[in-house]
Amino acid sequence: MKNICISTETKEELKEIEKILSDISAPYQIYQKTKKSKNRTLNKILETLSFIKFLHQQGIDTVFGAPTLRNRIAHIFFKKKYINYLRALHPAPELATSLSDQIYFLGKKFKLESRLLNPYEATLCLTNSYITESFLKERDIDKNRIVNIGAVFLEGTPFLKNDDSKPRVVFITQAYAEHKHPDADKEQQEVIRHILKITKKEDLKLIIRKHPRDNTDYDEVLKDLSEDYKINTDFPDVFISTLSIKDIAISPFSTMAFELQSRDLRTIFINMHSMPSYDSAFKKNGIISTDWKKIESFSLPPLYIQNKVFSRYNPSQLASKLKSL
Repeated sequence: MKNICISTETKEELKEIEKILSDISAPYQIYQKTKKSKNRTLNKILETLSFIKFLHQQGIDTVFGAPTLRNRIAHIFFKKKYINYLRALHPAPELATSLSDQIYFLGKKFKLESRLLNPYEATLCLTNSYITESFLKERDIDKNRIVNIGAVFLEGTPFLKNDDSKPRVVFITQAYAEHKHPDADKEQQEVIRHILKITKKEDLKLIIRKHPRDNTDYDEVLKDLSEDYKINTDFPDVFISTLSIKDIAISPFSTMAFELQSRDLRTIFINMHSMPSYDSAFKKNGIISTDWKKIESFSLPPLYIQNKVFSRYNPSQLASKLKSL
């Protein structure tokens, strides 16, 4: 392995991969993707061509990054080693959350065996939790190519403050519309309206923590209700540093919510009627969840999940695997 290129989609992924590679003393370069066209499909094609050209010019032999089509193309057609970094928890292997998933399931239906069709095809898949490990196995990834290095984002994350402020309610959204689940997107808006009515009645502040790909206009959704809420899109570390241990987090199924729960923040995981796959995932993984329609007050202690889902960060497993590539 001579030259590593980081190829990610978000700043969070980039920051964490840089730390992982620094911790195992592996040199790297960063691929900076640029928008080539306003047309989404054409942009993907042009951006992939630009990426392949970059790999060739820089003599890259290993790609380290998110599960994207350009990374899989580099791996399958141009013989680059590919380390697939799955930062987010993946709870429901039967659920299609992208076009790539839809193509994968269509291929399975017609018994088409192709590495290109599997969105998680890679030399190695890095996870941070037993939940995603199980997901990958059910998505036809060989267990010998799965490495659980733990949650790097829990390393150095500031501990939550313990101050005299009143508790706030933090709702962490999911990008349901982006993931082609319009019914769930609509229900999520109903959930937030329901919560805002409660926080208004109990004189509590509501913070809506938006998923990076959640494009819902919540000011429009909530315009007929109280304005006593804030929308937050800060970088995760910055956002977490503003929270108090007295705050309450609520989410359908969010990696950040589990991160906050790992920091001992009171966390409520809710059942979405339009997403039964998440309910099954909660039960399968021993996570306590509740019907959002039954939430009537935040003055009672919320439920805790009974187990922490993230593994302890340990990059040494990756270092040994890389030596054998």
